[in-house]
This record gives sequence, structure tokens and C-alpha cells, in this order.
Amino acid sequence: MRNLIIPTVCSVLGLILSLVLWLYFGSDQTSKYHFIAQWHYNPTKKKSEIALRPKNFKGIWKTYYKNGILTTEETVVPGKSLKIIGYDQEGVLNIKSVFLSSGKSIIERYYKTGSIMHQMINENDIFKYRKDFYESGELKTKTERVNAYERTFTEYLKNGEIKIKSLRTYYKNKGKSLNTLHIYDVSILDYSKYSIEYFDSNEILQKTEFFEKGKLVKTETEQYPK
Repeated sequence: MRNLIIPTVCSVLGLILSLVLWLYFGSDQTSKYHFIAQWHYNPTKKKSEIALRPKNFKGIWKTYYKNGILTTEETVVPGKSLKIIGYDQEGVLNIKSVFLSSGKSIIERYYKTGSIMHQMINENDIFKYRKDFYESGELKTKTERVNAYERTFTEYLKNGEIKIKSLRTYYKNKGKSLNTLHIYDVSILDYSKYSIEYFDSNEILQKTEFFEKGKLVKTETEQYPK
């Protein structure tokens, strides 16, 4: 009996060792178990070495949370497009992204309920517009590019009525916005009521000036604890 047990035990241990080596050193895209073993349990391998797709990879690249839930699914067509679908740790969709070689990109984020949270579109690698939505599906805000320094911003009530409409002008200094012009009263076409907000180089609000018919009527200065 003993002569049978020892070879059997050795065979089982050999199979276990082979399985561990297969999971740890095979391609992490072979199965989700390969990815989990290498990404979450293999201390000899750096995460950056595992997560990085090969330069000319073509096909579907998947990553997983430690609990086995799919984290991201990337569809890669070299030189043409990259599509990414992302999930939270409960397996709920939270992001969809499409990047095209033309410079166009579409990024969408979702609420846990599955309804869209916001959508942003760039063209030629330049911001075009962004839409934000209420969880119930109605449009909440929309920001559109006018030119390199101006954006129109519109905020809506759930019934579709405009709450705020503004023209935002950005003055750049070392890549940061210095001040932004907000037009609050959409019922007055000549923009007779507006305010200007002034920011420092770290984009921290310093003061706000309020105007009526072109005249300064009030200034509010931000107070910060020393």
C-alpha cells in the first residue's frame, strides 16, 4: 500500500506545481485565473509588467479584480481604434471609451443604475463638448467649445427649462485658468447682468466682481484661514 501512496502523492504534488507554474508564468490573457494569479498573487512580477499590452497587440485585452470580476475589456485595432469598457468591483458598467486614430474620442460614464452620467467628445484631440445627465436620464448640463478660450455652459432643470446659461472665457497662465466670465441672466440678451471670477495660478478662487449694465456693483473676496 505504501508503495502506491508515495507515487500518488508525488504525482498530485507534481500536478499542483505544474498548475501553479502554468498560472504564474503563462500569458496573463490565457484566462482570468492567469491574470488574477499574476496580477494579484505573484510577488515576483511587477504589476506594470503584467498590465502593459504589447505594442502591436491586436484583439481583446482583459483585466480582472481580485474577486474575479472583469475590470476592463479593451478592443484594440492597431493604428485605427481602441475601445475600452470598464466595470466596478460589483460588475456594474461604469465607463465606455472609444479612441480613434483620427483624434476623435468619446468617453461615457454611467450611474450604478445603468443610466448615463456624462458624455464627453473630442475631435482632432481637441475638446468639443460635454453633457451631464440626471440619474433619471434628463440632460443636466452642456458645455460646448466656441474657440480655444471660450466655452458656452448651460444648466437645465429636469423639465428641460434653462436654469443658467453662461459664456466662460479662460485666460491661460502656465497652462492654468486665471479667470472665468460667467453670464447668469439668460433672460437679458445684452447680458446686462454678469460676474467675473478671478483665480490664482492654482485655480483657487480669489474674488468675484458683479456687474449690472456694465457697471461694477459688488465685489466679493474669498477669505481663507491663514
